[in-house]
Amino acid sequence: MNFLENDHFKIAVASKGAELKSIIDKKSGYEFLWQADEQIWGRTSPILFPVVGKCFNNELLINEKKYAMPQHGFARDMNFEVFKKTDSQIIFRLASTDETFLKYPFHFNLYLIYTLSESKIECGYEVTNRGNETLYFSIGGHPGFNLPTKKLTDYFLEFDSDSYRDENADRFLLNDGLLNEKTETVLQNKNVIELNKNLFEKDAIVFKNLSSKKINLKSKSSSFKIEMEFDGFPYFGIWSKKECEDFICLEPWCGIAGSIGKQIPIEQKEGINSLLPNDKFEKKYSMSFYN
Repeated sequence: MNFLENDHFKIAVASKGAELKSIIDKKSGYEFLWQADEQIWGRTSPILFPVVGKCFNNELLINEKKYAMPQHGFARDMNFEVFKKTDSQIIFRLASTDETFLKYPFHFNLYLIYTLSESKIECGYEVTNRGNETLYFSIGGHPGFNLPTKKLTDYFLEFDSDSYRDENADRFLLNDGLLNEKTETVLQNKNVIELNKNLFEKDAIVFKNLSSKKINLKSKSSSFKIEMEFDGFPYFGIWSKKECEDFICLEPWCGIAGSIGKQIPIEQKEGINSLLPNDKFEKKYSMSFYN
């Protein structure tokens, strides 16, 4: 396990998946991050790469050849190396190998960059194309947060703009993890979503191109708050396990699930990013914690 610590917080990151495993408030001792109960959801904050969500038939079509691809990709289950570490930052690197090339025929370096500053954690992504052809990929975050009271109705999500006025503010619905071309209103005449477990009976809440670039998770009865800033991420997911009220995931994405009945080449897939040889992709989001 790898650690960063300051006067406010101590965080832990595993080498497997470069996955954030703990965010502890040193003053109160509170653990902000979900602690991977295998009976409910066995992860804490996985990296989603080289796809976000599920692909049609669990396959990617690349150069007219089909490659098996699990939901959210394979990076979350691979071991990253610690590329660099300072008192306030850890950088992890995953380099493509002969093994990854067999299931995803691109040469890449993937860097995850965690920076701790007072009560804020910045999560950075960097992808470089080491090959001679255009690299196609999606990437995203999936952090899950503990709720002090195990009752979703004690909390709400607040957006930083009048998102309900946005034509893209409806949720895009999923069937078995794939977009089904249907939508449903969840922001109506306000910029707040009141949380309850019924919201997730139809899987995650998925937004496209929200005008809001900041979201707050707030308690109705205490000072508990998590503030996430995600400028530059065109998609956003909100999820909790069906019938579970212990945690909630806030997920900034540069990519999105595939659609029902559509097997299309990777370069035409919605939410796919492209990199020319030797080019670099960079994105970051931040999380601030109050208790």
